[in-house]
Amino acid sequence: MKANSGSSSFGQNFREGLLQTNSIDSIFTIFGIYSKYMQIIAKPTLLVQLWESREIDFVEMMKIVVDIQQEILAIDGDMHADLEKLMLENGSHQQDLWGANVYPMKDTCDRIEFTSFINIRPSQGNRNMEVQNDGIKSLIRSVVDKLLV
Repeated sequence: MKANSGSSSFGQNFREGLLQTNSIDSIFTIFGIYSKYMQIIAKPTLLVQLWESREIDFVEMMKIVVDIQQEILAIDGDMHADLEKLMLENGSHQQDLWGANVYPMKDTCDRIEFTSFINIRPSQGNRNMEVQNDGIKSLIRSVVDKLLV
């Protein structure tokens, strides 16, 4: 005799629904992961203004994803993956996107942490969460310094 007595559980229905749609987008849609305040920054913007109006309330930082080719960034997401998806939907290419955290209350030279799960890319020579390539770090810093004033 089955413990479930023939009735479907939420978990089973959820998994079946994902299998039917066969899309990671289903997870984003079902859980509403997107923050309505995530935004793409393409021109210089006051970081303190973004900090004061942020939706995601991390204690001292904001997550960002930087497109090093287009020199734009996305900010104020729950996860770097949310920001990455927003950038991809708006024309960015995966290989150009790098995740970081920005600490508005720190000195300019210390305000960027180059760490995110989206940075793990063995195909691009980056096997860690932290960006390994100093050239890419420099490009990220350049975009952040140009756009978050």
